[in-house]
Amino acid sequence: MLKEQKKLLKEAGIYLKKRWGQNLLIDPQVLKGIIRLARISPDDTVLEIGSGLGTLTRGLADIAQRVISLELDEKLHQLLKKELGHYPNLQIIRADALSFDYSILGEGLKVVANLPYYISTPIIFRLLEYKNQIKDMHIMLQREVATRIRALPGQKDYSPLSIAVQLYCEVEECLQVSAQAFWPSPRVESSLLRITPLPGPRVALLDEALFFQLVRVSFAQRRKTLRNSLKAVQNITIEPRLLEEAFSKVKIDPRRRGETLALEEWAALSNYLSSKPRI
Repeated sequence: MLKEQKKLLKEAGIYLKKRWGQNLLIDPQVLKGIIRLARISPDDTVLEIGSGLGTLTRGLADIAQRVISLELDEKLHQLLKKELGHYPNLQIIRADALSFDYSILGEGLKVVANLPYYISTPIIFRLLEYKNQIKDMHIMLQREVATRIRALPGQKDYSPLSIAVQLYCEVEECLQVSAQAFWPSPRVESSLLRITPLPGPRVALLDEALFFQLVRVSFAQRRKTLRNSLKAVQNITIEPRLLEEAFSKVKIDPRRRGETLALEEWAALSNYLSSKPRI
């Protein structure tokens, strides 16, 4: 497979861009495994982000009713159209996954992606904005990011990404992939995650914007206690009296750090503050 891919690149005059995280998946067994684990059926609409040379795209298009391929690189986009343009069920779009309007694709999407590692986190946050249109996601990530997504309160990898994904989705690690499955080989190992949006948030929130503001501010100042880090949340000023009242009412020790709070505790704190007038 690698020999054929190198030939295609050479003939098209394409040089992979390290800054774009262009590492091609070259292991046929891993490619087959992704399609199997993604449970693609003839009734599915599949969105693939970062199609590269189209090796996975081809396998998806052989099964799914419809495949939408997003590829930012202009030369790769043209190569995909040349090599795979004969598939009537394949739509190849040159677009940036971070700014693309996924709402135009309709509902029931199955997302399959070998994400560029340097922008994997912002792409995941972007996809979460369209979670109501997505059936599930099978995303190849740097193992460190996959660990962060699945991390629990108190663990060193617990982060706003952990909270956001776990608030809205079920997460399962499906496959661990070595660096040798890619070319050029990255310096990290990878994991395939299955991320399945829930019908609604795992915990009820009165104000999702405030919830995430509290989380972001706290994690931006990991070494500070909740009492000290939550005094000012962007343009919202929380009176010390109200903050202390909230800690007392929801039974959270203000000397704790944000990284120790579970989803339910963040929700309780956020909901209490949301129910009270603020400056």
